[in-house]
Amino acid sequence: MWFATIRSSSCSVFPRLTVTPGALSSHVRSTALALAIFAVVFPAHAQQEDWQKEHQQIDDLNSAGRYSEALPVAQRNLEFAETSFGPNHLNTATSLMDLGEVDYFQGKYSQSDALFHRCLDIREKILGSSHPAVADVLDDIGAVYRQQGRFREAAPLLRRSVQIVQNAPGATLRSQSAAMNGLAYLDALQGNFTESETLFRDVLARRQKLLGPDDVKTAGSLHNLAVLFRLQGKYPEALRMQEHAVEICEKSLGPNHPSLAIALREEAETFRAEAKYAEAEPLYKRALAIQQSVLGSDHLEVAETLTKLAQLKQQTADYAEATELYQTALSIRQNSIGSDNAFVANILCHLGSIYLVQEKYAEAEPLFQQAITTDKVVLGASHSEVAAMLGNLATIEDRLGKLPQALQFTAEALAIEEKALGPDHPGVGILLANLAQLHIEQREYSIAEPLLQRYLEIELKAHGANHPDYGRALEHMALLYFDLQKLDQADLVSAQAVTILQAKLPPHHPDLAGALQLRATILRSLNREQEADVLDVEAERLLKLYAERNP
Repeated sequence: MWFATIRSSSCSVFPRLTVTPGALSSHVRSTALALAIFAVVFPAHAQQEDWQKEHQQIDDLNSAGRYSEALPVAQRNLEFAETSFGPNHLNTATSLMDLGEVDYFQGKYSQSDALFHRCLDIREKILGSSHPAVADVLDDIGAVYRQQGRFREAAPLLRRSVQIVQNAPGATLRSQSAAMNGLAYLDALQGNFTESETLFRDVLARRQKLLGPDDVKTAGSLHNLAVLFRLQGKYPEALRMQEHAVEICEKSLGPNHPSLAIALREEAETFRAEAKYAEAEPLYKRALAIQQSVLGSDHLEVAETLTKLAQLKQQTADYAEATELYQTALSIRQNSIGSDNAFVANILCHLGSIYLVQEKYAEAEPLFQQAITTDKVVLGASHSEVAAMLGNLATIEDRLGKLPQALQFTAEALAIEEKALGPDHPGVGILLANLAQLHIEQREYSIAEPLLQRYLEIELKAHGANHPDYGRALEHMALLYFDLQKLDQADLVSAQAVTILQAKLPPHHPDLAGALQLRATILRSLNREQEADVLDVEAERLLKLYAERNP
């Protein structure tokens, strides 16, 4: 009747309103830097022309998301630059950045980090430590560290980048925006929402003044604020900002542009975060149709939208559809960028979590193990993604009756998550709930109760009192009260949980059936047999609906 909370791998935040899905900004600026190089050195004209042509091709391929095609060109052009201009030339630095970006977009963070640092060394020696081109590299290294969850290392780099572009007389709006957005992203991920909003609004004001209120880059700033509000559970504000971004994109770019598709997808993400699944689905499907038509069915942006739509189907317990969507996205990712990256690991974790809900432990465990092995290499052993998968492995161990291993994995995951995301993050709350459940199994109620109270407070703060995740937290608390024979409290809390879940979840969702069954059990203990019978009949009906949708 009762199962631990299962967590899928987390999703990327702050996708940009461009065809390119990554967080880097330098590839759109490196051409300008390359042109400036003519004033520094004068290599043979033919060599410079050949190098510049390849550099532009890399930039175009990156912008189109064609990273597997960009990779050999970037490798070849770096070798050409080192041979033709020397290992410490600014052209070589730009080629290092080009290759680093290709690696970054393919989730190869260690390789991109090394390349960006080589680029940084060259630029600092030639241009000085306060040049805007140095800030560009600092932004990119900071983006790598953000992806790896190395927030403490990213912060001083990104703050230094902001200081450079704010003080450098030649800094462009593009460089200023990239630096300030990069630091704002980091602040948001660390829960420094006030600081993040100040930076995002500063960029928005600059873009509105210099580019106009209807420019696509202005829409990008509105989108960034929308995601920031979404992270805080401020859904009306988030939706207002995102709808404005969609309006600008559609007006400026037309109804079939890839950037509009991303804006639509992010509007859907806002609805999904608020558990408004019916409103989200058509937006995902419209975005997907645009991307498949314009970019092709094997494009990485298509894979990203398929993954988001699959997450929605997973949340609405349409597991057969979700599995098919994840598998299609997985195939696109693997064919385009290979298997040894965080993007593929993320999808494997989602698939594993579906199998876990369906009690297919033999299918789930190897997916989690493969994902965790990849992420420990790519992201590091202390990353939140690793914690999510450890938590799911703990659930498998618990289901198989291996309580000591389950406790060990859960405690390890919780330590990682609290350090990576902070004590008030919903991911921490999920692990607190699971740890409490393990203690309840051992009748250690005095340990479990404060864990669940903290879980309840986290969900209320993050999502509000009408969100299904808060309803699930109430359900955990109702079960504890039932075990403690605090039946009046269990009755009250379970009634609240059922009301929320009935309002927010589709009728075939097994969580709703489980909540009804738990409430029926509580009512029987209160000698309210007739009410309990009605709930049991309804739960059976809902479970049949679930079985029909997930044969």
